[in-house]
Amino acid sequence: MPTGKIKTVKDKGFGFITPDDNGADLFFHARDLDRSLPFDESIVGRAVQFNIMRGDRGPKAAAVRPVA
Repeated sequence: MPTGKIKTVKDKGFGFITPDDNGADLFFHARDLDRSLPFDESIVGRAVQFNIMRGDRGPKAAAVRPVA
């Protein structure tokens, strides 16, 4: 399962994750966050694991949850 760190969150309900494998940043939507993670600036820099899905504009992160 890929891992990375939350890079940014935007007030419009989305953000970006920087993967640990140095790949391109991945888009994620607030609805794809685990309920244990609040959608606000406090999660920036948080280590997460996620699934990669095909989105309308390329790969995106889904099922984003904290690293155990």
